[in-house]
Amino acid sequence: MKNLYIALENIRSLYNVGAILRTCSFYCIKNVILIGISGTTTSYYDKKLILNQKLHKTALGSENDLEITMIPNTNALIKFAKNNKLEIVCIEQDKESIPLQTWKPQSKSIIVFGHERNGVDKSLLEKANTIVEIPKKGIHPSLNVATTCGIIVNHIVNNYKITLPKISPHT
Repeated sequence: MKNLYIALENIRSLYNVGAILRTCSFYCIKNVILIGISGTTTSYYDKKLILNQKLHKTALGSENDLEITMIPNTNALIKFAKNNKLEIVCIEQDKESIPLQTWKPQSKSIIVFGHERNGVDKSLLEKANTIVEIPKKGIHPSLNVATTCGIIVNHIVNNYKITLPKISPHT
């Protein structure tokens, strides 16, 4: 899947964002989109989004392995997907969701993980081509977003013949 993107929508915890960046690097998922507050801050000088310096502590250098795109909001993500002909796949518990085991990712997709408490923005769910959820087996109703991302990425990499770019190991 040459055009596979992992998108993090307004994830507030730098620990979660860093863990997800490490997961992406580990599994050779090169394209990451940070939306809104996810791991970003605004540059004092030119008001552009930049990586939050505190992210380096949890990402442990994996941010250097990835192609990171920073997008200011959900509407900009929808426009990015449309302009690049990418399917939007939201990972969310929803009445419209399908179980992870029945989902087959498309070759040009953005896989969106949402805010820790509020999940994926409702307007994005409405625009999604597919909504996928990990079926719950136990008592607690949800998983941590970094754990969820690890399960989804592992599922993709281990169940589908995909071509991912090689990422050079740290020297």
